[in-house]
Formats: sequence, structure tokens, C-alpha cells
Amino acid sequence: MLKKDEERKTKTPDSDEIKCAVATTDGEEGEDKLPMLILQRSEDSLSDDLTARKRRQVQNLVNEFDAVFSEIPRRTDLVECRQELTAARPVHTKQYPLPHAVRQVGNDEVGEILKMGTIEQSDFAYSSLILVLKKSDGTRRLCIDFLALNGVLTTDAEPDPRVDTLFS
Repeated sequence: MLKKDEERKTKTPDSDEIKCAVATTDGEEGEDKLPMLILQRSEDSLSDDLTARKRRQVQNLVNEFDAVFSEIPRRTDLVECRQELTAARPVHTKQYPLPHAVRQVGNDEVGEILKMGTIEQSDFAYSSLILVLKKSDGTRRLCIDFLALNGVLTTDAEPDPRVDTLFS
């Protein structure tokens, strides 16, 4: 699972309020609480347009909920996704050798994702093509072509919920 890499945009607040949204569910008594994800802290900068009071408020919120504001994706045990295949044979895509210029970048990226726990070693018969692509800023990105695997997955008939209906 890789996150889309994009620059954060700063926006001047319209009022003196700090706005946030929290999704909750009605639980029965004795129901276990959801486990919190523990993520690594990242460096964030606050807008220079904030007053000292607002800066303290935002910093207190960031400190209180630091596990939520991490930019490092991790594994979770909150939900489990089961995928069903339409084909009995494993999907194996021929792996082309990476060019020498990007081989170390690919190995480093896979090592970093392994270290974070997002992926793990496996001996499955399934495989997909790995590519190292150049981004517009000149850095490299590891990409995996799951086209062949997506072709044999059953589609989910239940659509994803719309965010605007969740918060209304």
C-alpha cells in the first residue's frame, strides 16, 4: 500500500474556529474499543498566518492525536479484506530485469517497505511486474503492475460509501 505523493496546500482559516470531524459508531456495553494505530512522528510545519493562540491550539491537537497525523502508511488489524479469484491457476506476470540505473532504488524501496511492515516475504505462486518510474520532481517511485491480478478478482457489488453522506 503506497500513498499518493502530493504537496500539502496551506489554507488561511475563515474564522477563529478549529474544525475537525470524527466518525463514531454506537456500540453496545462491554464492546471492545478499537485498537489505536501507532505510527512514526513526522515533521509538520504550521502556517505563518496563524496567531500564537491558534498555533498553540493546533500544536496541542497534533500532539494529542499524533498517531493520526503520521504520513507513514502501516498495516492495521481494524479491518480485513478478503479477495476472491475467478481463476484457479495463480497469476504470474513475467518479471523484466530492472535497469542497472534504477536497480538499487528498487531494492532500497522494497527494503524500506519491508522494514515498515507494510509488505512481508512470501512464497506464493502469484507475482506481478515491478517498475521504477521517474516522478515529475526527478525522484523515483516503485510501482507494481497488478493489471493481470485485477483481471481475475471478483468485483465488489457493494459500492464504497460516499464521504459527504458519512458526515451528513
